[in-house]
Amino acid sequence: DIPLEGQTLAFEDQSMWKENFQEFGLDMRLVDTDPIKAEIYLLAQEDGCLVRGSMLGKLGTTCSRCAEPATLTIDAWFEEFEVFPDEEESGSGKDKSGNPAPDEERIDMPLFQKNGEQWELNVAAFLWEQFSLALPGRALCKEDCKGLCSSCGKDLNKGECECDRDEGDPRLAVLRNLKVNR
Repeated sequence: DIPLEGQTLAFEDQSMWKENFQEFGLDMRLVDTDPIKAEIYLLAQEDGCLVRGSMLGKLGTTCSRCAEPATLTIDAWFEEFEVFPDEEESGSGKDKSGNPAPDEERIDMPLFQKNGEQWELNVAAFLWEQFSLALPGRALCKEDCKGLCSSCGKDLNKGECECDRDEGDPRLAVLRNLKVNR
């Protein structure tokens, strides 16, 4: 039912994100002052659908270095062309001969599903995929977070600890001053 000129959809409902955080066991919280908002533009084609959009918002989580609270900014722009799958690949859980497909061959979260003669795009699955791609590899409270001491566990952002620093194997000390010219 997408018009020829395309269609723009806006998503501000935060329940989708909360449910996925819980389902996938992610330590993330929505920030009330700046919730995640997504907007997508759909343009149907004969063999698929152009999906273009953006996602913006903030998340609360835990810093992966010092375990203090951290805020992640999600600011993503995406453009994908999603091709309609073959009838056999449409996520039915069956192989080409109609028998149940082995678990590793099933499509658990297909982006397209056939509804009668029409294809339907699973927008929630598409947005979750884009959200996952937009997440940084590591959540940090600040860019120069020093983390925790590996010996005593003190937060090194709040000051140095009194642990002895292991300088490594003394037999290799001569190599510390080695300079490599390229």
